[in-house]
Amino acid sequence: MAVEEEKGKVNVLICNTNNEDGQEQFCEEAFL
Repeated sequence: MAVEEEKGKVNVLICNTNNEDGQEQFCEEAFL
């Protein structure tokens, strides 16, 4: 999980990996 500060907001990159195959990955950017 990477956290970056941008324009006074906190940008959090959330990545979830499905380890059944270890190849399926879902990433979502959340602004807090």
